Amino acid sequence: DAAGLATTAPVILNEFAASGTNIVLNEALNVGGLFTVRGDSLTVNGSLSMGTPNWSTTNVSLKSLTNNGTINVPNVMELGNATRPYSTVVNSSTGSLSAFAVTINADSFQNSGTITANAFLSVNARTAKLEGGVLSSANNLAIAANDLKLTGHRTASAALSLAVTNSLTDSGAGASNLLTCNNGFTLATKPRLGNLLGTTLRTQAGQFRAIDHFWAAEDRGASPAGFSDNAAIGRLVISGVDTSFLT
Repeated sequence: DAAGLATTAPVILNEFAASGTNIVLNEALNVGGLFTVRGDSLTVNGSLSMGTPNWSTTNVSLKSLTNNGTINVPNVMELGNATRPYSTVVNSSTGSLSAFAVTINADSFQNSGTITANAFLSVNARTAKLEGGVLSSANNLAIAANDLKLTGHRTASAALSLAVTNSLTDSGAGASNLLTCNNGFTLATKPRLGNLLGTTLRTQAGQFRAIDHFWAAEDRGASPAGFSDNAAIGRLVISGVDTSFLT
């Protein structure tokens, strides 16, 4: 009977290194020092807490990441970059990623879990699919993609920036997306295809705040044409106090 036993000190690995074609981590790993992974793909099913400040190309070399567990990085989590993007990044419905800052560069990005950044969160992908789950940033959230689809997704950030070139879509009136920002939103260029008719975009401003917003949908007048491949929003909620100014 081990009911009377209690943990007095955590088990911390001084260093962890893994290399292989397909690496799978099922354990709970608390790595206090050096963390190095080299391979084609990494799948995390357990929990990984890193003492090494950064997850970057200097200590992690991968083509794809699938997270079904928990990953915590103290500083910056860089999943690919402009010169060496990942082929796929998948954070499943049971997955949780957290870091001071998160940057994602991938051909394909899917999120159904939770990704949290204490600073900024940046996603750059050819195809991005957000099905359920949450993207949360204490600072700015930027998503750039050729094609972006959202269903049942939540975002929370300071400024929200979208840069989508080909298609920006949700699954229709029942998509139930909620995008919340407190420092304005921007869609600089209208995508070629798609609307967000099942999406609520909520902007809020605190006391003495002046916040600008820009959305690149075309003004087609009082016509149904305004809701055809025009980045139309299902519901816009503007929330401010007496001393705030939203443009």
